[in-house]
Amino acid sequence: MNKVQKDVIAHQYLYNKIYDVQMSDEISGNILPQKLIIKPGKYKVFDKVYDMSREGLYRFIQPFDKTEQRIVCTGGGYKKIGILLSSTSWILAHGTLDDRITIEKENRKALHRKLICSCSYASSWVSSVLKKFNINSRLVVGLTLDKWNSYDNGHTMLEIFTGNRWVVYDVTNHMFFKNELHYLDMYELCDIVFSHRDYEIISLTDSLQYDVNSPCTLWTESKMSNKECLKKCYDRLFQCSLIEQNNKFYFCDVMNKDKVESYSHNYKYMEKDKFMEEFYYVSNKGD
Repeated sequence: MNKVQKDVIAHQYLYNKIYDVQMSDEISGNILPQKLIIKPGKYKVFDKVYDMSREGLYRFIQPFDKTEQRIVCTGGGYKKIGILLSSTSWILAHGTLDDRITIEKENRKALHRKLICSCSYASSWVSSVLKKFNINSRLVVGLTLDKWNSYDNGHTMLEIFTGNRWVVYDVTNHMFFKNELHYLDMYELCDIVFSHRDYEIISLTDSLQYDVNSPCTLWTESKMSNKECLKKCYDRLFQCSLIEQNNKFYFCDVMNKDKVESYSHNYKYMEKDKFMEEFYYVSNKGD
């Protein structure tokens, strides 16, 4: 009896678009590398050759059996930010399953499935991906000044240097933030939110954002279900901005100095002029 060949679903993901990936007419192709980020080319996946010449995220699925997932990107520098953030956003889902494992293990798991991480671990992983392409980024934290609860007091995101300024990106929710002038950095975002001024949320992708098996799913869904819910969540979380440098998180809110420093020995106050000069003036000057 002839062995039935298993079907393969092959897609490329780029921002909010999903494209079919065509098989190549060529009989031979490159062996698919066992690393997450690969160069454009024609690769053999599940005994078939596919054209993977366009940059983006690729998934190959034999339903109920095997999966392969790769980011195709080459070169380096700030022009690759969009490709890399789009690709990583499709890989990530909010949860805790893959927290506290190494970057190397995260990369291995991402070869075959989504990564399920909370905000700080997701942001650190995306930062490691950007670093491979010589793109500067840093962890930032939005912190509430309201009464703390047991589950929702801060949110870690990523600030990315785009060539002329820093821009904050919510890795967990795949969001940028914008006012009438430009995309916002972390300090600008917290200042706008805390003073109840208007801003726009820009979605990068529509990928599934949370782990449906997580015990926090019902609460997570309630805060992520739409941009109005997200803004309500951000109203609580983005009251004080902190920026990571050498494993310390610096802030410049003198009125809440003692309160914020009491939350963690890693939270350190810095005078505002020094804070702005250290983290923003050189890059964002004149924007």
